[in-house]
Amino acid sequence: MRRVTVFLFVALLLAGCSVDSYKTGDGGLSYLTVEFGEVKTAEAKTIVSFSSDDGLDVNFSRPYTAEWADKANGTYRALVYYDKVEKGSTFAHSISQVPVVKPLITNRPDTVKTDPLIFESAWKSTNGKYLNVGFYVKTGTADGKINKQLLGVWREKVVEHADGTKDVYLKVMHSQNKAPEFYRTKGYMSIPLDGMQNDRIFLSVVTYDGEVTKTFPTP
Repeated sequence: MRRVTVFLFVALLLAGCSVDSYKTGDGGLSYLTVEFGEVKTAEAKTIVSFSSDDGLDVNFSRPYTAEWADKANGTYRALVYYDKVEKGSTFAHSISQVPVVKPLITNRPDTVKTDPLIFESAWKSTNGKYLNVGFYVKTGTADGKINKQLLGVWREKVVEHADGTKDVYLKVMHSQNKAPEFYRTKGYMSIPLDGMQNDRIFLSVVTYDGEVTKTFPTP
């Protein structure tokens, strides 16, 4: 799984990305199955199979081309729209990459930016590998320029208890980076739970209506 991280943030060019894969209602993708999972390539940019968070493994009846899947024999986190599975194969109509954001540690909390965003949802994947976050950012262009907004996850602290259990406090980081706030763009991120599967997790998000904290108990 490729994880793209920098010192504090993962950079997402949200102002310029398409949100077609996230639409609801009676659009062209409305009556397909949609799931999060991991896709695999055979050659660069050629996705050939999918393993969903619910444990479904399928091969695509024809390869799906994605410019962002640039490694041969690579594995990527993705949101997949596909037809009903028949005999272990299916047809993929849309595959969007989902950033995998590893919690970062810093001894300079004063450098952590938590500009507000619109929080939609957070949930653990069925297989326990990821904590997923759905959100919107406000974005736009000014003078023809697109500012990259920066998002990430900060591991704020870990509290260890006498019984051996741990509480892990995570906070979503966001830098608006002077991007105009003309309209909303939807996005997702997945936080890998390596080493945290048996911990209680507190996830905090700063929103336009104040800070929101979601608690995920131990399994």
